[in-house]
Amino acid sequence: MKCLDADYEARLYRKLSNNKVQCNLCPRMCVIGEGKTGFCKVRMNKKGTLYAISYGKAVHVTEEVIETEAVFHFEPGSRILSVGNVGCNLSCTYCQNWRFSQIGHLDEKYVVEYTPKQIVEMALERNIKVLSWTYDDPAIWLEFVYDTAKLAREHGIYNLFKSALFLTPEAIKVFMEVIDIFSISIKSLNPEFYRSLTNAWIGPVLEGTKQIFNGHKHHIEISNLIVTGKNDSDKEYLGVINWVIDNLSRDIPLHFVRFHPSYKYTHVARPSIESLEQARQLAKGSGIRHCYLGNVFIHKGANTYCNSCGNLLVERGGLDAEVIGLEPGEAGYRCRDCKTDAQIKMLRSRKKEEAFEKIEI
Repeated sequence: MKCLDADYEARLYRKLSNNKVQCNLCPRMCVIGEGKTGFCKVRMNKKGTLYAISYGKAVHVTEEVIETEAVFHFEPGSRILSVGNVGCNLSCTYCQNWRFSQIGHLDEKYVVEYTPKQIVEMALERNIKVLSWTYDDPAIWLEFVYDTAKLAREHGIYNLFKSALFLTPEAIKVFMEVIDIFSISIKSLNPEFYRSLTNAWIGPVLEGTKQIFNGHKHHIEISNLIVTGKNDSDKEYLGVINWVIDNLSRDIPLHFVRFHPSYKYTHVARPSIESLEQARQLAKGSGIRHCYLGNVFIHKGANTYCNSCGNLLVERGGLDAEVIGLEPGEAGYRCRDCKTDAQIKMLRSRKKEEAFEKIEI
């Protein structure tokens, strides 16, 4: 496609004989012949050099609130600038963003080109302190995400990465250098679910999640999109719940998100609210301290309550989040009533000066 023509050399690849290259970004490890692209369709071999041809190519730049990214424990209600790209290294049959993730369906008129400076300046002009890399999985946008996120950090802006995390350890290490908040989608603990519905496999996702958690420097939240008839059973729920408890922490927020029929998976209704409530009940009963329901509009399962006294801390409805019972504490926010740490992080300035600098374009 003419809109995918960035002449930007990719990272994480090696050159092979006969002008072939092997991409080391995701576990597919695509071997790519000259003039061809890998599975994601946005990393191309040009005369024996791998190029990130979607560098700077965005389809969404939207001002939202942080809760839209299944992040409830980092400055509730804060404004974010969400940026989406094109292509994907998965092919989920129920993809909500298939018109952009699946290149064959992409309409070039929706593709806009930005530089890292332009993205950062948009955030600065709006006094937004969090950039969110989202929509189509930003995993395959490594070079542009890295360059922009690094610049954003230099100007006091945090970076949020919402991803299925189907990446190599080397790629995750690169992202960990510039990302502050990871919202990770673990779709199921059932290998067959991944094979049949995403055309991927689960092992690298779980290992990558542990890699980030063991780094001890990043805010992490886990989401599980509930797909009707596929992962909406107690067995499936407990698989994700127990994995989080055994490999991460009971304190990691876990979100069960209600899917909407889309793309090739439209023959079923949305999962019932009762099913999601059952998932939350199982999580709480297993010891998960912060479990939420997503895409349910108004429901107590979207609120945050104090684990000690039960005080309502954050009330959420639709896209609104209202802080009710929080106050600043030493480590972050705490319950205003009993002073227990709410395990909610707050935005802290990365710059001594209060005002952000203007970037020269």
